Amino acid sequence: MNTTSNVNILDCTLRDGGYYTNWIFQQDVIETYLKTLKNNNVNYVEIGFKFFNKKSYQGQFANINEEVVKWSYKIVKNNYGVMINSSDFKNLSSKKIEKLIKKNFLAKKNSKIRFVRIASHISELKTTISIAKVLNKLQYRVFINLMQITMIKMSDLKIFFSSVKNYCDVFYLSLIHI
Repeated sequence: MNTTSNVNILDCTLRDGGYYTNWIFQQDVIETYLKTLKNNNVNYVEIGFKFFNKKSYQGQFANINEEVVKWSYKIVKNNYGVMINSSDFKNLSSKKIEKLIKKNFLAKKNSKIRFVRIASHISELKTTISIAKVLNKLQYRVFINLMQITMIKMSDLKIFFSSVKNYCDVFYLSLIHI
């Protein structure tokens, strides 16, 4: 019995590893990495961040644009995505969130980006839902990553999940506490 047929693996090495390299990687390293993932049936690649409040340049994988994703797609066809931080939208109205998302993301049919993972804290529920609604309109797969769950009461976790479940395709929990 093949039990892996329904398993999807998401790799976030470039996005997460960028904290150590300032999101700057050599081209040959990226090419080898992408081919290795594909050869090992990793079918979701979180290729980097899309920051909305960073002023300085932090490397090509810190603020992903369509050109980087198209270049990656030419090397290896895969499901590429980006992570955004809900905190980047803190204190913005739903209208401003929508405007900012639409300014930075094409409709999925015009993009090589297939999914967006939203990193969220428990206090960012309303903001996370606003972001997810806009990404849903643009037809992206939406993954929500709730962080610091060791600091969250089970009752609050249940409220968060029941509130976002209609707006995301995948819900992640992260133990990391920063």
